[in-house]
Amino acid sequence: MSNQTARDNPSFSDARKRTVIILSMIKGQRSVHFTEQPLAGQDNNVWFPIGNEDLFRAIENIMVVNNQACNLTVVTRIRDISDTCHDYEVIYNTSAEATGNPSSGFRHWSPLQSSILKDYEGGEFSHMAPKDLASCGDGLLQFLMTECSEKEDCLSLKDASQRIAVAIRQLCEVSDFLEQI
Repeated sequence: MSNQTARDNPSFSDARKRTVIILSMIKGQRSVHFTEQPLAGQDNNVWFPIGNEDLFRAIENIMVVNNQACNLTVVTRIRDISDTCHDYEVIYNTSAEATGNPSSGFRHWSPLQSSILKDYEGGEFSHMAPKDLASCGDGLLQFLMTECSEKEDCLSLKDASQRIAVAIRQLCEVSDFLEQI
């Protein structure tokens, strides 16, 4: 039985990797286990509780936070072990930190920033690397990517929404002022 979730992200064939994770109930908690190092743990016994979080998003967050991936592309169920235990193949793009080559030009956008790039102006900037942000020629995109970065402590969709709402209010105030001139 195949249950596939895909994200429309550009691929870097030399940076794309695969791994297998196990989804199971551990001590009453929905958890994932990575079958390869380093996320498997020293004795191959590390489980990450994910609660009711979307599987794709949970795996991506774990891998990005641990510098093993810059993003996921596909999560596919490949085997049912039992009613509560399943194997999934994960295909992901590696981060420069994981490859040991920080100058390789791979993207280091947070999942939130990747989503912004995917949707902003119909995806026109979806292939842009962080090093290209300053020269992209789009001030609004630069603002969004900066305000919605983890470096600016924007760690959730709620944080991003609040920041954008403040910016909209401030832009409306400026617009109202300019109309009075």
